Amino acid sequence: MKTALKTITILFIIGVVIYLLFFLTPAGLFTREMFNITGQFNTEHGEGVKIAEGMSIDLSKVELHHLKVAEYCGDGDCKDGCTIGYFYMSDDYTEENAMKELGLGERDGTYFFKPKYSGSAEYIVVGSQNYANGKIVEYRITGVA
Repeated sequence: MKTALKTITILFIIGVVIYLLFFLTPAGLFTREMFNITGQFNTEHGEGVKIAEGMSIDLSKVELHHLKVAEYCGDGDCKDGCTIGYFYMSDDYTEENAMKELGLGERDGTYFFKPKYSGSAEYIVVGSQNYANGKIVEYRITGVA
C-alpha cells in the first residue's frame, strides 16, 4: 500500500512539474494575446498601414473609420485577402465599442459575431498596429455562414 501511495505521489508531482514547465516555455506562450502583441510591433509595414496611407483622409483627426471591409466569400471563390478587414480607431475607443459601432457584432468571449450571418461565421480580431492617434485593427472572417 505504501508503494502505491508513493508511486501516485511521485506521478502527481511529476505531472505538476511538467505542467508548470510547459507554461513557462515558449510553447506555452503561444496564445491569442501573444499574437496580438506581435502584431503591434509591426507598425510601419503592415497592410492596414499601407491602406491608410493610400487614403486621402487624415486619420489623426478621425475617431473611427473602416479602412477595408472584410467580405465573406462563400464556397472557395475568395480572392486573396477578401476575408481580411481593417479599421482605424482613436485611443478613445475600445475594440469592443469600435466593432459594435461599425456593425461587426458584439463581443462573445474572444470572438466577435457579425449579426447578419445566420451560420457560424465570426469576425476575429487578429492584431493591431499603432497609427496616428490610435491604432489600426486587423480582423478576419472565419467559419461558414
